[in-house]
Amino acid sequence: MSTWSWSCPPVGVAALLHDAAPTVSIEVYPPRSPAGERSLKRTLDHLVERVDFVSVTHGAAGSARETTREVVRDVLARGEVPVVAHLTCLGAGARALRREVGGLLDDGVRDLLALRGDTHEGPPDPDGLQRADQLVTLLRRIEEERFDRRVLSIGVAAAPGGLRHVPDPWAYGDLQALRAKRAAGADLGFTQVFFDVEDYTRYVDSARELGVDIPVVAGLVPLTDPRRLRRLEELTGVPVPARVLDVLDRETDDARRHAAGTAMGTELVEQVLAAGAPGVHLYTFNQHAAAGDLVDVVRVAPAAR
Repeated sequence: MSTWSWSCPPVGVAALLHDAAPTVSIEVYPPRSPAGERSLKRTLDHLVERVDFVSVTHGAAGSARETTREVVRDVLARGEVPVVAHLTCLGAGARALRREVGGLLDDGVRDLLALRGDTHEGPPDPDGLQRADQLVTLLRRIEEERFDRRVLSIGVAAAPGGLRHVPDPWAYGDLQALRAKRAAGADLGFTQVFFDVEDYTRYVDSARELGVDIPVVAGLVPLTDPRRLRRLEELTGVPVPARVLDVLDRETDDARRHAAGTAMGTELVEQVLAAGAPGVHLYTFNQHAAAGDLVDVVRVAPAAR
């Protein structure tokens, strides 16, 4: 019988979200070049001591797994904050995932983000997993076999942006997937990027109506770089509001553009915190300046409220 149950108290990062003050955290990704390594180091040097935890991504389709582990080890060695290691299951067999998870656990990781991952090219692994809830189930099984007690905090993805186009929340596939991931033993959710607070509140309210009770952290991106925002829209399919791009495009001076984007990002952070978000997770793109401005917003928010 599994050691996980609905009544188990949260541990790790999940436990932080039950405190009164909202958390602030950052996502970084494995570097692909020496310049990228320097950028990542600067980002960690500037932000690690100012946040509650750091998440580290996989590459596309689960590539760069070893590089991910190197970054995870680097952050853990700093000793300041927990590390949430991303895991993707599509295209990876259960045995390979067990080896990867075992290595992370050996390194001291106790916080994981279970993801389906990008479409996998090539023949399917006969031992492979197809959905994130299956990965959550596997992680809970490994936890039971290895520790025989609750030690892992397992996060999962949530996609609020598409709900506005679905009149009935029961018909929104991501909400049904979130429900399945919660039933499998997920502790918390991290949203994909969104730009309007109504997308977040509509999603969380609908999740509650479906019986999904886990805290949902608001995943946000700094609104300072119009080129990056347009590229993000291409990759995610989540449209960037025209009002945001219009403000950024009008500014020809880099400093004024940064200030304008920071003001818009600050407004969104304050809105999601006022709406009850238990935390804000910032997608940094391994750049510290714009994310650092928003970290400070979250840090002063409890006192301001």
